[in-house]
Amino acid sequence: MGALALLGALAAVAVLAVKRLQGGHEDPVVSELERALARSGRPLAPGTTLRELEHRFRSSPGAAGYVRALRLERYGGAGEPPTRAQRRALRARLAEGLGPTGRLRALWALPPWPAPGSLTGLRSVLKSNHGRRV
Repeated sequence: MGALALLGALAAVAVLAVKRLQGGHEDPVVSELERALARSGRPLAPGTTLRELEHRFRSSPGAAGYVRALRLERYGGAGEPPTRAQRRALRARLAEGLGPTGRLRALWALPPWPAPGSLTGLRSVLKSNHGRRV
């Protein structure tokens, strides 16, 4: 019985390791953004940069701000994490053009809560809507 449990645990670890290797980025927030775009039918071309995505969303200041916050935090060294309002704006952009079920698909693509295991996501939850830390 113990050997069977050990074998099951090893299999679970192996599956998680493979999934992590296939994830693409070590940054869960960037991986979440890639996944959200793919789930909403907008997969990224290889080599797409955060700056290019920011430009793509320029007609929505909130959505562009979400990507800008990720870019500045990741490469600028001292940016603030995306706000809930920016996340909501990006979700609204992801829903555009998806028909009657677009909002549900966008919620699935980019839920209101941040990526699990993300310090950036945790900090964004700790921020109030007015930019003050709670």
